[in-house]
Amino acid sequence: MELNRKLQHQILTSLQSVYPDSMLVQELPGYSHDRQFMGNLFYLQEHDLIQGGDIREPGRCRSMVDAQITRLGLDFLADDGGLASMLGSFTLRFSSSEIIETIEASLYSDEVDEHIRQNIVDSLKVMDPAVIREIVQSLIRSSAGAHVELLSPCGSAPAATGQPGENE
Repeated sequence: MELNRKLQHQILTSLQSVYPDSMLVQELPGYSHDRQFMGNLFYLQEHDLIQGGDIREPGRCRSMVDAQITRLGLDFLADDGGLASMLGSFTLRFSSSEIIETIEASLYSDEVDEHIRQNIVDSLKVMDPAVIREIVQSLIRSSAGAHVELLSPCGSAPAATGQPGENE
């Protein structure tokens, strides 16, 4: 089974168009009672983007009868952080390549030996995303105190703005 992002997007937008109702799976674009289609459908369900009732028949591919987009699916399509971001919590998204590039640049600016730096970068490129998340959290915990000026609320720490007459 291959993940098909185009198909997944078509499924989500079709379900969005009938929200809050559900839709028979056989009415979804690209429908096929095969492992490829059903695999992508269950993948969306496993990420809580849709919900649906499934059927398991002996000797046949697991299938879903009907599907409904969830609040997470709607927020995913809106790509605006969702209602949760307006209610005080939010999600930051960084690609693994952005994190690796940032770490590499920091190692370079700290003049870490090129061989050591390259070994670290090569290791990061093959790490599981959960491990990279733990590393980033550890880096934040270990260095936040060294950057109080970045973490101070606006106005509580003096900062030069570069505007004439200010900060004099």
